[in-house]
Amino acid sequence: MPTTEWMLTLRHEPASVRLDIDGLQVRGRLDDLHEAGICRLRFAKLRSVDLLSGWIRHLILCALRPTDAAPTTVLLFKNDAVRFGPVENPLTPLSTLLGYYRVGLRRPLPLFPRTSETYARSRIAGVDRREALGRARRTWRSDFGHSESDDAYYRFCFRDWDPLDEEFCEVAESIWPPLLTCAEPFTP
Repeated sequence: MPTTEWMLTLRHEPASVRLDIDGLQVRGRLDDLHEAGICRLRFAKLRSVDLLSGWIRHLILCALRPTDAAPTTVLLFKNDAVRFGPVENPLTPLSTLLGYYRVGLRRPLPLFPRTSETYARSRIAGVDRREALGRARRTWRSDFGHSESDDAYYRFCFRDWDPLDEEFCEVAESIWPPLLTCAEPFTP
């Protein structure tokens, strides 16, 4: 559906979110809801954190199954546009994400959006784990400009060890493949 058709669809009031997943209550609201689904528009570059945030909102939309909105999410950014289509069982990836959320409440979790996306994309492309981790390391710590490892919070939490370890690989391989498999280019 072209962007102009998205913009012409009836915009809804935010949808109330009340989900119980694995003993956790997910409460809130979904904004940017239209008849055609969720449409997030921002004049900035699409970042890994935007993909992850859009994916979570999309999974919640699919879990809610509102009758007045399609189970589709479009992310429109300055440099890119992505569409998420219907997800057959959205509670499975939501459960995975909430499991990692629980871990992150107890201790730092090695989930770095840009670095873990680089790692996961490499693995999906068939690159072996060692080379994919090498690519992730180049994203994590770059000699050119600001890299993810420069974040003050990450430096504080992971100052005593290398966070790109086995757990990093496991987290990236759990979270990103369902997202990247569902994401498709969108032509506005």
